[in-house]
Amino acid sequence: MAKGKSKAKSGGGQAAPARDKDPLIPALDAFTEGDYPEARRRFAERIAAEDASESERNVARRLINATRLERGALWVALACLGLYGLVIAVASFKQP
Repeated sequence: MAKGKSKAKSGGGQAAPARDKDPLIPALDAFTEGDYPEARRRFAERIAAEDASESERNVARRLINATRLERGALWVALACLGLYGLVIAVASFKQP
């Protein structure tokens, strides 16, 4: 096969109708694009929806937890900033 040409997928038309019916698709698209606040908002809407099945709610909860900010990372960032400030302060006081 020549470079730049791709194989045609067999059965590609069958996946599209199932994709259109899934209400989590807009949230999953936002998630894969890296728009986590939008994805979290849409997942929260699906959890609160009355017509959502329990499996949809579980998927939405799991992906909300996946996009949650970890406290450990926040504390490490603050510690690094504090250490940086301490190094700058000590270096500026030690200057002649």
